[in-house]
Amino acid sequence: MPLSAKTQQFMTSLAANETLEAQGAFLSQSMKAGEVPQLHKIQDRTVPGPAGELPVRIYTPVESATPLPVVVFFHGGAFIVGDLDMYDRTVRLLSRETGYIFVSVQYRLAPTSKYPAAVEDSYAATAWVHANAATLNADPARFILMGDSSGGSLAATIALMARDRGTPSIDFQVLIYPTTAHPAAYDEFESWKTYNGYIITREGMEGAMSAYLPEPTSQFIDDPYVTFLKATNFKGLAPAFIITAECDPLRDEAESCAALLKTAGVPVVLSRYDGTIHGFLGLPFEAADVARKQIAHVLKSYFKTGKVSM
Repeated sequence: MPLSAKTQQFMTSLAANETLEAQGAFLSQSMKAGEVPQLHKIQDRTVPGPAGELPVRIYTPVESATPLPVVVFFHGGAFIVGDLDMYDRTVRLLSRETGYIFVSVQYRLAPTSKYPAAVEDSYAATAWVHANAATLNADPARFILMGDSSGGSLAATIALMARDRGTPSIDFQVLIYPTTAHPAAYDEFESWKTYNGYIITREGMEGAMSAYLPEPTSQFIDDPYVTFLKATNFKGLAPAFIITAECDPLRDEAESCAALLKTAGVPVVLSRYDGTIHGFLGLPFEAADVARKQIAHVLKSYFKTGKVSM
């Protein structure tokens, strides 16, 4: 399916910015464009991390007499860019649509802080939210991880790490076009051959991974906390909803993740959005509106019925 008209228009506008810096600024501006919904309460604070305090932003959509489900959200940006402000509109919209509390995490970025800094920060923030759920009026028995792109990778990794370490208990994970493969494996995926250059490039991903990993980077190719697809045991992981975009180089690796989880007996549903690109959830596209509604539906249905379905 070809790109939708609005997506094609966006790609043309992006290409008109000739430098990577200009393209990055255009993407950031685009993510902040459009409606910015008002919620009941938004609080900036810090929580303890492995190397100091970690900034988080807590979104409470409505005043509630009973605890609300809570989502720990990890932003994208290839582990090297991204912050709470860049994703503020995206998280506000998700919180309003679901009616859930969201805690957006600012983990340390590469190359200043290399692996495992982002992973350990994300785990520490997740553990803090779970342990302090009562103070947030959040329900630790409806505890969700969510992220997009590299943030989707972090969500999947923290679900794996929480299982391996025995705590905290993760009830559900939403992985939005996650990065799950090492660039050395990109030749295995048809989507990289077809859509390289649609928002992200192989060269860019290789550069980001080099910035993220300590030298020699080859030592981490089989590390499941870096490359989720390299995990040898997926059993016992939280049920998952995985979203992909048709015209995304990362599409096939994310869909391979869904297949591996399903084979291991993990309840999982996969939804591919045709005619759109990597990063669409944060952009003012109709597909983003549909995806938010679908995320809300899948989560509410799961916590009502115990079944993962669309």
